[in-house]
Amino acid sequence: MNRDGLKAYPALLMQTATYWQAPWLLQAMAQQGRSHYNEGCLIEDAHIMRPVGDSLLLAVADGMSSAARGGEGALSAVSVVGHALTGIAHPDAADLKNAVGAAHAALIATSPDAPHALATTLAAVLISDKAVHAISIGDSNIVSITEDGAGALKLAPFCVGNQPSQDGTVSLTDPQWERHAGSVTSHPDLLTGLILATDGAQPFFYKDMGLSGRSALDATVVQGLPAAISKLTARSLSAYFSLLMTRPEYMSLDDRTLLMAFKPSEKESPPKPKTKVMAHA
Repeated sequence: MNRDGLKAYPALLMQTATYWQAPWLLQAMAQQGRSHYNEGCLIEDAHIMRPVGDSLLLAVADGMSSAARGGEGALSAVSVVGHALTGIAHPDAADLKNAVGAAHAALIATSPDAPHALATTLAAVLISDKAVHAISIGDSNIVSITEDGAGALKLAPFCVGNQPSQDGTVSLTDPQWERHAGSVTSHPDLLTGLILATDGAQPFFYKDMGLSGRSALDATVVQGLPAAISKLTARSLSAYFSLLMTRPEYMSLDDRTLLMAFKPSEKESPPKPKTKVMAHA
């Protein structure tokens, strides 16, 4: 979608959506930040969640506030990644990296004289029955959800981009983006879920550790998922996240986008769809 295409849609304030592709319950959440709301600026995050071949693609991008057209860069990044993977029957880690490379090239081609104008982060995962491939550029997060022997859910960093400086974050427009990209391949049987999030959504799963600036992962939100699914059923999972978005401890001035793939228990899983392809408006 080009920048003119954005004008065909109302300005996004908040969006939540829940999907089911066995065995994954998929949640997407995006909200305009308080700062952009007050200033009348468009949200500068973008995301995509869709099947590609035998895999699921989840990708999120955060247009940088220092970039004149960061939101356009974020939208272009996720759109190009999705387009580049379309038609590949069994996409793998190399295909994902090539798709990210295509997104980098598209950004440079759009603004060759001032590529930073489109500066954006990018985090993406491909999930199939056989493997999970992840890549991250910049400070958007990919966090794993696993279950311990007692059945408690735990969080851990899954794929982290290499940040050469604490003064800023790496952009996909950086000519050295490959050098700074983090990448991971794992097996889906080792995971209960994955979270992809822009830095504005970090309060949902990071806990501030004080003046040092360090933070630790906090599994409070994900630990509430099984009970929420049991009480509301999977079709109402968006209500759980919508309520969380109003709580002060999770507030952020920044735009925030969170994508999640989560395996509910067999008992709480939705019924198998009678049709294989579902249409969404």
